[in-house]
Amino acid sequence: MPDMKKALGKKDGFSLVELIITISIIAILTGLAAFGFGYLRTADAKGVANAINSGLSDLKAENMAKNKKIYMHLYEYDGSYYIHYTSEDEESSFSPDGSGKEIGKSTVTVSCDGTEMSDGSDVRFSVRKKDGAFTHGSKQIDVSASNGSHYRIKLVWDTGKHYME
Repeated sequence: MPDMKKALGKKDGFSLVELIITISIIAILTGLAAFGFGYLRTADAKGVANAINSGLSDLKAENMAKNKKIYMHLYEYDGSYYIHYTSEDEESSFSPDGSGKEIGKSTVTVSCDGTEMSDGSDVRFSVRKKDGAFTHGSKQIDVSASNGSHYRIKLVWDTGKHYME
């Protein structure tokens, strides 16, 4: 059998060209994976910003519809960001925990009026029933990802409007 291998010209192992092609394919796949992770970070930041923006809209709608004043709490707890709604009766007993609606992991950074939220920190928002103007909260919420993507939610206190940049 060994003579037959020689006669057919078969060799054992990889050639240099095969090795270069294999390494090139691995490098391309690694580059695409790293690029994809950057998009995931951007999606995380946008998702958190959209959730906060929607939460503010829900807060306004809830306050207009209910007899009791409703508060929205935005907080970080145990590596995740949450939104939790309380009525004026529950407000005094609220403390940040994992019971709210999780809106994102701490792969993003959330800052309210330039102050970065930390574990256990809480920002409370409320609106007036008669005109929907904000009475508690910050004027600007920034959501950033480590890849440089940035979203800003601006709150117009006098009118109760808010928009995302």
